[in-house]
Amino acid sequence: MARARATARVTSANRPPSENESGVTFRIPMTNTRDLFQRKGSAIGWSVRQRPGNFTAETFAGAGHPNAIMILITGATGQIGRELIRQLIPTGAPLRAFVRQPARADLPASVERVAGDFSEPTTFVPALRGVDHVFLLQNPNPALPAEQAQWLEAARAAGVQHIVKLSALGAQPRSKARIARLHGETEQQLEASGIGWTHLRPSFFMQNTLAFATTIAREGKFYAPTGAGAMGFVDVRDIAAVAAVTLTQPGHQGRTYTLTGPAALNHAQVAEIIGATIGRPVEFVDITADQFKAGALRQGLAEWLADGLNELYALVRAGYTGLVTADVQTVTGRPPRSFAEFARDHAATFQPRAA
Repeated sequence: MARARATARVTSANRPPSENESGVTFRIPMTNTRDLFQRKGSAIGWSVRQRPGNFTAETFAGAGHPNAIMILITGATGQIGRELIRQLIPTGAPLRAFVRQPARADLPASVERVAGDFSEPTTFVPALRGVDHVFLLQNPNPALPAEQAQWLEAARAAGVQHIVKLSALGAQPRSKARIARLHGETEQQLEASGIGWTHLRPSFFMQNTLAFATTIAREGKFYAPTGAGAMGFVDVRDIAAVAAVTLTQPGHQGRTYTLTGPAALNHAQVAEIIGATIGRPVEFVDITADQFKAGALRQGLAEWLADGLNELYALVRAGYTGLVTADVQTVTGRPPRSFAEFARDHAATFQPRAA
C-alpha cells in the first residue's frame, strides 16, 4: 500500500514584535530571547508562538504503518543529532541521516544514510525524496541564508510537511550579533516557505563546558570572556527531547520554543558546581575578548566565527542572557536537567588523567 502523506501545511504567519580551550566549542553556544540584540531591558516574552495544524495521531504512527512519517535529520553526527536519533529510534519512525560521508557515519544500523552537503544543492533532492518531517540543523556561516533558501525550495518541491529548525536564542534579522542575525533571517525564510515550522532556540549548551575539561583537569581553571554574566544553560539531551516530541507529535507547528535549563548561572557558579562534583577546587578566570579570539584562532577557528562568539559573549557580560523558561517541561512533560545533574554525569571528563 502506498504510504499516505500528511496534508497539513502552514503558511507564513504574522510575526510578533521583534522580539574550545579559551572558551571555544565548535557546537556554537547560543543566547536568550530577551531583545538583547537590540537594547537592554526590553524583554520579548515570545517564547511560544502557535498557529494550529491539522495533524492527527494516525499521522505519527511508527514504521510499517501506512501513515508512518519519514524523518530526515541534518547534523546527524553532531551531539544533538546523535542524541535525537537515540531518542527517536523507540518511536519506530523511519529515520534518514543527511551526512557528508555516509560510509563513515557511525550511526545505528536502522538509520538510513544519504550523502548531503548544504553547499551542494544537487544533494538535496535525493535526500528529501519521500521525507515528511525534517530536523534542520546548520552551523552558522556567512552563506547560511542563501544555502537555506535553496534547501527550502527543494523541501517544498519534495512535499515536506514540517521542519523543526534549530535556531538561536534572540534570533532576529536586526540583531547586533551575527549568529542571531543569520538565524533570524532564516527563521523568516522558513515561515514564508509554506512548509509547517517549529523553531527551537536553545540557550548555551551545558555540553559546551566540556571544552574546558583539559584546563580544569590540568590547572583547576577555565577561561572565558563572560565576566559575571549569567546564562540559562540547557542540556543537549533536553534539546533533543524537545526536538523528538515536536517531530513526532501533533500540536507544535507554528511555535517557537525557548529552551533553557532550570536556572541561570554565571561561569563562577559553574566552576563551583564542577568543583563540588569532582571534589577539587575549580576556578573561573575572566579574560578579554582579544585573549579569547587569539586562543580561538590558535585552535583553528575561523576568524568570522571567533568574532561571532565574541559578540555573544559580550552580551553575556552585559547581563542579557539570564533568561529561564519552562518550555522544556511544557513540551516534554518533565523538568530540564540541572547543571549539577550534568556535572555528575560527566564528572570523569573533568578529572585529571591518571599518569
